[in-house]
Amino acid sequence: MKKLLIITAIAATITGITISKPNAAVSSETHTFYYADAAKTQLVGEYIFTCNNDSFLEGQQTPYHTTTTTPCSDPGCFETDQGCYNDF
Repeated sequence: MKKLLIITAIAATITGITISKPNAAVSSETHTFYYADAAKTQLVGEYIFTCNNDSFLEGQQTPYHTTTTTPCSDPGCFETDQGCYNDF
């Protein structure tokens, strides 16, 4: 059983994972980019939390990261079923 859980966790990390959260008011969409080391030259993962309370994780999370935030009410931001996106 433990081996199955480990294999499942590895597969979810490699392929990416989608997690839905309960509906609640969210004021901003957040993108966190994870890097292999403190120099932040090699991207190894990304986590997105959308205005629709959805979250997406692809790759791996590390202590080395940068985070950007876009207000859900941003006039350059438009809502889709996938969340808030900027129209640059």
